Amino acid sequence: MAFGVKHMDALHLASALTAKCDWFLTTDKGILKRVSVIDGMKVANPVDFMMEN
Repeated sequence: MAFGVKHMDALHLASALTAKCDWFLTTDKGILKRVSVIDGMKVANPVDFMMEN
């Protein structure tokens, strides 16, 4: 929540971090505006992810 995301979004991000995910893909504009990388986990739109990889 330190990034300014909603409670449930913070829970999803925390779960992905706990699972040691490299990427968190989302179309949620609120998350995408506020977070791009957290502790090495990249946050991206699925289309951007496909273009980059």
